[in-house]
Amino acid sequence: MRHFCTEKFKSFLLPGTFSALIGYIGRLSDSIIVGHVIGEDALAGINMITPILSVVTFLAYMISMGTATNYSIWMGRIARNRARQFFMQGLWLTLIIGCALALFMIFGKDLYFSVLNGSEYVEMYGRQYLNWAWPIGLTEGLLLLLAVFCCADGDIRLCSIACGAVFGANVAVSFVAVEKGMGASGCALGDLVAEGVGILLLCSHFFRKVNTTALVLRFSPEDLYRTFRASFGDAAILLCDAILFFGLNKLVIACFGSDVLPVAGVAIVLWSFLRIFDG
Repeated sequence: MRHFCTEKFKSFLLPGTFSALIGYIGRLSDSIIVGHVIGEDALAGINMITPILSVVTFLAYMISMGTATNYSIWMGRIARNRARQFFMQGLWLTLIIGCALALFMIFGKDLYFSVLNGSEYVEMYGRQYLNWAWPIGLTEGLLLLLAVFCCADGDIRLCSIACGAVFGANVAVSFVAVEKGMGASGCALGDLVAEGVGILLLCSHFFRKVNTTALVLRFSPEDLYRTFRASFGDAAILLCDAILFFGLNKLVIACFGSDVLPVAGVAIVLWSFLRIFDG
């Protein structure tokens, strides 16, 4: 048993760390591209959106990690139908909460920017990004759910390939779109295209022999509690990050003005480096 656990840990360590690293570099690339191609105001505008993106990632982690954990537990108990119920509930939750987040990004952005009260020339870039990024509320949740499910289902190599493809597509599309004059919207387009590519690649798992899931009908408040209980400890850091980044942006704007926001943006990028160790 000890040998089995050690070997399993080793098999997940490198792909998990690689996925966390790629996720960080992918977000970092947006700041690098807009900072070099457009300027520091665009960098500040992008980082004004970071608290929203952290909340999106937090909810995605809450659903996906809890779903994968319970799926693995029940598969280990040779209760395939029970495991499939958790996966389907996780899928339904991702679709429902993802749509709610997308609606907030569409209709709640005016309230969000009014609370931050940044300068128009900085806020403009944040709005450009959100004008295209609202589907990320749904696509990021689906991408993460499918990624952790593939790992739980033994398809670790596919997960690593999908992460690499997401990174490559994000950087390529974002750079070309921003350089062609789309502004900060180009980075949002790159994120969407990349996550779409990742989702399509991960969906190929369901046509492979290693796939163990099947469609079942299930939605239970008790299972919902079990899902969130299994994932909150790991996901809570992302909620804390969202609160920290929002407070930092608000404090800088209130005390020093929007001209100093690029400095806060760099601090946020460096702080986010800690997520790599979550691998």
